[in-house]
Amino acid sequence: MLRAVTGMIMGFSLAAAPVLAQTTTSTVLTGEAFGFQVMDSTTPDPFTFTAATGVEPNGIDVISNIITISGITEPVTASISDLGGGGAPKISVNGALYTAGPVQVFDGDSLRVSVLPETGVFSRTYQAEVTVGDGSAVFSVTTRAADTTPEAFAFLPATNQEPGTLVSSAGVTITGLEASAPVSVAGAAGTPQISLDGGLNWGVSGSVANNGTVAVRLTSGTFGETRTATVTIGGVTADFSVTTRSSNENPVFADFTDQTGVEPSVTITSDAVTVTGIESSVTASVSGDGLPELQVNGGAWVPAGTSATVANNDTIRLRLTSGAFGETRTATL
Repeated sequence: MLRAVTGMIMGFSLAAAPVLAQTTTSTVLTGEAFGFQVMDSTTPDPFTFTAATGVEPNGIDVISNIITISGITEPVTASISDLGGGGAPKISVNGALYTAGPVQVFDGDSLRVSVLPETGVFSRTYQAEVTVGDGSAVFSVTTRAADTTPEAFAFLPATNQEPGTLVSSAGVTITGLEASAPVSVAGAAGTPQISLDGGLNWGVSGSVANNGTVAVRLTSGTFGETRTATVTIGGVTADFSVTTRSSNENPVFADFTDQTGVEPSVTITSDAVTVTGIESSVTASVSGDGLPELQVNGGAWVPAGTSATVANNDTIRLRLTSGAFGETRTATL
């Protein structure tokens, strides 16, 4: 027994009980009785793991930060469990091999966690819960989003096409995707549509996987017109253009019948000839002596120096004023 006097500073030590959660009591006699007790603790100080984001889904373990266990007075059990996503979570104590089973942890020990992301699985979150005695924390691992931006692609233009026909491109193979990407088509004219992977169904939108194919079609315009469809895949665009051939503007018509022995200074009108062989409207004009004029389909007479519009199968007549006796005058269409 230690005898104390006034002003003395005293310290005490007390061995903890060998059984968890058992209270050990000691009494100090100083003229008055003061008791103190030691309580075994299995609850560690709070600990946290830093979440890992944007992780490559490459089948390589993701290792957590190191946490140090404090606040426990006796060894406790540390275990790890999967809260979702899989990932075969494991735990390592003081740099030892990782294990999925429970381990014994002492105050001051360090812990790390490993999670194994599945190869090629994007935007998945794995959650591993570590329980140490009565405390716990979660290590979260999230893989990055898949790349849905393809490599550049292109459609060969279609030229010299017939007007008003449905023209299709060849299928183009799409590469550079890690997951299916949205695909759409737009265009101001020709009702453009797309087909995916060689299918017979045509529409304006869908989705395409890596190494899938996309074809596009539209209805061509009039002679000499270019129509364009724009295909967009994951933000990357390519145009398919369709240009029609030029129209045939070389008319075919019979010669006018020459007129002889007509009276001088009178208006002479030719026979009518039919214009064929043209695919779009052309202009027609007349020149020559005797104030020549032309007429289309029985309409108004058009004098020399101006022109009229002529379409396929229209009829044309000419007229002029005859000359003096024995004079020949000619009108040329």
